[in-house]
Amino acid sequence: MTRMDGKEIMAACNDIITGIANRDFHEAINWGDLRCVAVEYISAWDGHEYAEWVRCVVEEASPTSSKFARHIHEEMAKRGYDVEVATEW
Repeated sequence: MTRMDGKEIMAACNDIITGIANRDFHEAINWGDLRCVAVEYISAWDGHEYAEWVRCVVEEASPTSSKFARHIHEEMAKRGYDVEVATEW
């Protein structure tokens, strides 16, 4: 993926976040500052093979906000992006 892909992925993630009503999730989320702050390209070697994936990092949601993260992941997939979603404060 290119740098432009990262910008597009971040914009798509933030667009999805903007469209979510806070009443939809009963998890620890700071709706006022919630946003995607990074798109990470990860390449890992486990001793046998490489794995590569993309992660969107969303700030201002508890790392335990699994329902929220799953929703973002599913909505990103609908837009053609196969990304992992990590939430953090």
